Amino acid sequence: MGLLSNPKRTYISENALLPGLVQPEFNLQSDASRFLNEATNAATNSRNLMPVLWLKEKFTELGLDVYSQNFTLHHPIDKVQHVHGENVYAILRTSRAASNEAVVLSLPYQRSSLPGVALALALAKSFRRRDYWAKDIIFLITDHGQLGIQAWLDSYHHHYSAHESVLYVGELKGRAGSIQAAINLEVFSEKITAFDVRPEGLNGQLPNLDLVNLAVKLSPREGLATTLHGKANHRAAHSFDGYKHSLSVMASMMLTQATGRPSGNHGFFHRYNIEAISLVGVQGRGTTYGFKQMGRLLEGMFRSLNNLLERFHQSFFFYLLPTTNRYVSIGMYMGPFGLIAAPALIKVLALWIKLSADECASDTGCQESATGGSTAQDITKIPASLSSLIPLFLMSHLFGLAIYTMPNWQLWHPLYLNMAPPEMLVYGGLAVFSVGLFFPRLAGRYGVMGVNPFTPQTDLLRCVALLELVLVLAATSVMNFSLAAIVAILTIPLLTCLAPRKSRFLMALQTVASLVVSPPLLLFLFILVSKVWNGPTTDLLALSLGSLRSTFSAVATSIADMHIHGNWIYGVVTLVLYPIWLLFWCSLWAPLPKRDHLELR
Repeated sequence: MGLLSNPKRTYISENALLPGLVQPEFNLQSDASRFLNEATNAATNSRNLMPVLWLKEKFTELGLDVYSQNFTLHHPIDKVQHVHGENVYAILRTSRAASNEAVVLSLPYQRSSLPGVALALALAKSFRRRDYWAKDIIFLITDHGQLGIQAWLDSYHHHYSAHESVLYVGELKGRAGSIQAAINLEVFSEKITAFDVRPEGLNGQLPNLDLVNLAVKLSPREGLATTLHGKANHRAAHSFDGYKHSLSVMASMMLTQATGRPSGNHGFFHRYNIEAISLVGVQGRGTTYGFKQMGRLLEGMFRSLNNLLERFHQSFFFYLLPTTNRYVSIGMYMGPFGLIAAPALIKVLALWIKLSADECASDTGCQESATGGSTAQDITKIPASLSSLIPLFLMSHLFGLAIYTMPNWQLWHPLYLNMAPPEMLVYGGLAVFSVGLFFPRLAGRYGVMGVNPFTPQTDLLRCVALLELVLVLAATSVMNFSLAAIVAILTIPLLTCLAPRKSRFLMALQTVASLVVSPPLLLFLFILVSKVWNGPTTDLLALSLGSLRSTFSAVATSIADMHIHGNWIYGVVTLVLYPIWLLFWCSLWAPLPKRDHLELR
C-alpha cells in the first residue's frame, strides 16, 4: 500500500472551500505577544489553574458573548479521585445571516499552551473587525484536556456519553448554530517550524479528507511546513528510502487509529458528525515562524470554512495517509485486507466440506452418484452435530463477559486488599484468563468427542471459530480498518493452521504461539517491542518490569476510557476477540479423533 500510494496525490473535492483565494489580513502579532505576557501573569496568579476570570474579561473586552461551564469527573476506577473543571467559550455572532451554523476553534488549556491562548485572543480581535462572516465562530478553551471538550460537546448537543455518576456536566447558557467544522489548536511556543496534522479520532473515526487537505494546502502559502506524526514528507517519494519513510508514517497512523484513542481533542467532534482536526505546533530544525504566519494560516482556514454551503461530503472518510499530500483510499486497502483474510475463509469452506463428507459417509441413506460412483454430498446441509458446539461457544463468551463486567462489580466493594484499584482490575482479569487456560483440559478430561458437551468435534469447532473471526474482522474493517488489519496480520496465519497434533514438539510449539497471540500477552509484547525500538537497553529485567507496569496502566486506561469517553477497544477485546481466541485454544487441546475401520473402500 505504501507503493500504491505514490501516484495518488490528495486534492480538494469541495469547490466551495476556495482555499487561498483571498488575501490574508491578520497582522496582530504584537497583540498576540502582549496577550501572552498577560496570560503568563494571570496563570501565575491563579496558582497553575486556568485563569477563568481573566479569559472572560479579555473576550468580553473584544466584544464577544462570553460564557463558562462547570463539570465534575468521578473517576470510574479510583472512586476517591474527583476532578473539577471549568470551560470558557466565547461566541462571535455573525452579522450577515441567522445563527444557524458555526465553526469552532478549540484549545486545551495547559500552562505550556499559553501561546495558543494568546493567538486565539488575537484571532478573535482580528475576526471581530470583519463583517464577512456568514457563520458563528466559537472560541473554546477547555480545562483538563479531553474531559473538558467532552463535557462541552455533550452539553451542547444534549447527548451525554458518560453516565452522570461518572461525568457530571453543567448546562450551557449560550449557544450558537449547528457546528459544521472545528480546528483544535495546540501551540506551545511563540516560534514554530511546522504544524503537525493529527486526524485520528475516537474509535478510529477520521475527518473528511478535504479538511486535512485544506490545512496542508494553505500552510506553504505562509511558509509553514506540515508533518504527519512528527515526520515531514520525504524529498524523494519514489525512491526506496521514500517508500520506507511513507510506510513508517502509515504504520504510525494505523497504530494510533487501532488504539481507538483520539490523537487530540478534535476526536470528540467526530461523534457528532463534525469534521475536525488538530494542529500542533512543532519546534525543530529549520526556519521558524511566529504568530503572524500561524494566525494567517488559521485565518485562511476559517475563511474557507466560512464559504461552505453544506457539510463536508465530497471527499473520502476512509483513508490512510503515508504522507501529507498522498493518500490510500478504501478502494485500495480493502483489496490487500481481503487477501489477508482469504485463507481463513478458504479454510472454513474446506472444513465445512469435510464435515459434510464425514456425515454423508456415516449416513446409510446417502445415495451413490449415478455417473461417477462417488458419494453425493450436500454442503448446504447443516451438520447435526452443530448443536454440540453451543455449550462451549456460550462458555467462552461468558469468560469474556466476566472480564468485561469486572470493573462494574469489583470496585463497588471496599478495598480490602492492599493494592491500587487498577492493579485489582488487572489481577482479576488475569485470574479469569488463567481459568480459561485450564478450562478445556478440566472440562474435557473424561469426555468423549461428540458426547461430552464441552468436547465437540475439532473440525466443527475450528470451522465456527474461523468463521466468527472472519465475520468480526470484516465488520471491524468498516469502522476501524487499522484494528482489523493488525489483528488479521497477527492471528490469521497461526489460527488457520492451528489443530491438535500427535507430536509433542508440534503441540508445544503451537501452545507457545497461541499464547503469544492471546490478547494480554500480545499487549505486553507490543509494549515491550515499542520500548526496545524507541530506546534500546541492556537491562532486560528492568525493561520487562517496566513493560509489565505499562501493560497494567494501558488496561486501566482502556477501562477508564470506556466508561468516560465511550472507547470501544476494551469491549471489542474482551467480548469478541478473547472469546474467539479461547475457542481456538479449546480446539488445540481437544482430544484427537479415534479412527475406526468402518470406512473401508
